Amino acid sequence: MTVVMKERTMESVSAFEDRTFKTYYDDLGKHAVLTPKEERELLKRYNTCPHCNERIPHKVKREYCTECGAPAPKDTDYRLTLCTQCNEKFETYYTPPYCLKCGKSRDLNARERIITSNLRFVVRMAKSITKDPYRIQQLISAGNVGLLIAIDKFDIDQGTRFLTYAAHWIRKEMFDEIQSSSLVHVPSHKQKSHRKAQKNGVFVCRHCNLRIEGDQDPQTIPACTGADSHEFLPSDDVETLNVTVPLESKGMSVTLSEDIDTEEDVIDASVAELIRDILARIPMRERDKFILLQYYDIAEQSRRTASKSLHQLAVLADITPERVRQIKERLLKEVKLELRRMSVTELGDLCVM
Repeated sequence: MTVVMKERTMESVSAFEDRTFKTYYDDLGKHAVLTPKEERELLKRYNTCPHCNERIPHKVKREYCTECGAPAPKDTDYRLTLCTQCNEKFETYYTPPYCLKCGKSRDLNARERIITSNLRFVVRMAKSITKDPYRIQQLISAGNVGLLIAIDKFDIDQGTRFLTYAAHWIRKEMFDEIQSSSLVHVPSHKQKSHRKAQKNGVFVCRHCNLRIEGDQDPQTIPACTGADSHEFLPSDDVETLNVTVPLESKGMSVTLSEDIDTEEDVIDASVAELIRDILARIPMRERDKFILLQYYDIAEQSRRTASKSLHQLAVLADITPERVRQIKERLLKEVKLELRRMSVTELGDLCVM
């Protein structure tokens, strides 16, 4: 009897949450999307005093004496920290934003219209992250907080749409909510690399460092040398080299897209030669060139070995893995610029996926 009552209670709570969420969705449709002109006018109303037409600061810093309560002079030198009347220290307060000239506060009606017209974007972003209805509700609540933070920090002189700026804060609050709700705290950059590894479909055994692909036949996997059985995890060192280079002699383009940390020699020789020629034109240290060639395994055929990870290259070059990553990213940007200068048509992206 207790189990049945508990199940009915859970069903009623779930039904109530669904009805509440549906009502929230219906309310969003009542607020029209703002045009760029309407958005600029509302932002100007929110950031400008309606009485004296002065810009309202985001934060108003006030300093008062801790003993007599006298305010610090506005033209005080920044090195003055003691009250001139009682020789006591000033205490700093941050008051809500208001006009420094007439003391009027912001236009909250304009703020409300901007927020309500952009709430549907928060819902869309939450749905793109997860499909779980309960999880979506949590992400929407966190995203709405990010929207409130963004409107108080947005500068209308940036020349961009408000939603372009607010997307950063909405996404930040959503991922903070995901991290805080998990049992084990995982940094956001690790979560990103984990999702990328799952997408690439390459896994590594935590005991013997054996790398396999997701579609590999289990019968072809050798036995684990570090434990009784394999324990495969998504590899966060998987990166991809994508480049599209036209071959004028054949009148066609060759597109390469392959995991760089596999041992198969699948990189086309013409593309590898083109990249080596570009690296020869760019003035750089031999160490930096060695890092890029070995990382992507595009050295000359006589010098080619299995591609190396950041940690392996760090040991060979006697630098930190972070420094190896910085060198690799810098050289990739220089290669892209050189390829554009060569006016190579149909050129794709040379990037790390």
